[in-house]
Amino acid sequence: MRIGPLISLLSSTYGLPEAGVVLVARALREAGWLSTGARGVNAPEMGPRDVARLTLALLSGEPPSKVVDEFEFIRTLQTAEAYPTTGFLPQGALPEGHNLEDMVTALFVAAFDDERVKANSEETLFGSQLWPRFSVSVDASRRVAEVQLPGRNAEYSDLTGAAQLDQLYPIRPMTLEAIEQIRMIESRASSPGSSNVVASRGMRVVRTISEAEFEKIAAAMHGPP
Repeated sequence: MRIGPLISLLSSTYGLPEAGVVLVARALREAGWLSTGARGVNAPEMGPRDVARLTLALLSGEPPSKVVDEFEFIRTLQTAEAYPTTGFLPQGALPEGHNLEDMVTALFVAAFDDERVKANSEETLFGSQLWPRFSVSVDASRRVAEVQLPGRNAEYSDLTGAAQLDQLYPIRPMTLEAIEQIRMIESRASSPGSSNVVASRGMRVVRTISEAEFEKIAAAMHGPP
């Protein structure tokens, strides 16, 4: 599926104005985050990673003028949660030290795989396979995310920043440079496990997509399972 039809698909699936999705996609494309090439009938096909990137950008809720910066931050969120070796999305389907973008991409790859969906469905209703229940949520005010899979919930947060803080706090004597680095890291996201809203980001807002949205996108791009 090329970028134009994909924009229309995501607009209808996520319930967002198509004009806004166009502007977000344009911002990502100009920043080099979406597949590019010729236009019209020779335009490149969009793959799972393109869909994942555009999805995360839309889940951020940021306007086109700010969406690239926010996307570039939330895509790098990581989890300390260990995934199981089997199931709808086993650990082997994710690269070592994977980030949120890798996870959402892997979910779209799994959603496009008819056999995996059928094999991992939890129950059968009237002879039709049901999708396993899963969801991806982005908390824009805490700048964290959560992925819920059957029997597994994982929070994605700024683990890199947390590791940097662990190195900065013990510095003695504390330098002005270290203090500034600590202030910058603490201002960009809440600490792992915290429910606090990041300073200056306002009321807590959580946006979620579930297996129903993944199923609709997969059906439109690769046919129904």
